[in-house]
Amino acid sequence: MKWLIIIGALAFPFAASAFDQTPRPNSRLSGTIAVTNTFQSIAVAETFRYGCTIQNNGAATMWVFFGPIASATKAGSVVLSASQSVSCNSAGVVLTDQISITGTATQEFYAGVQ
Repeated sequence: MKWLIIIGALAFPFAASAFDQTPRPNSRLSGTIAVTNTFQSIAVAETFRYGCTIQNNGAATMWVFFGPIASATKAGSVVLSASQSVSCNSAGVVLTDQISITGTATQEFYAGVQ
């Protein structure tokens, strides 16, 4: 009987930690490009991000950069033509960097971050 109590006590911390991983609700951070060819932040870097999707809802090309906004360049960005999207999830890995976007002023984008 003593062994069951000890085994149960050792297993409990591992079982309890699974309950701490409740997914967060989606945050919609959609908007429009404020200034042509100037990167604007969509989401800050976040260690516990579960996923994200950014979609170009405009007619002009947009560029999405994952990393510090101070380092954002079009050459280092994901290019999104009209109606294209990018996800920060790939093969079980989620990018947790800051997310920034640029394009042509007044063009709309969708951004969902979880």
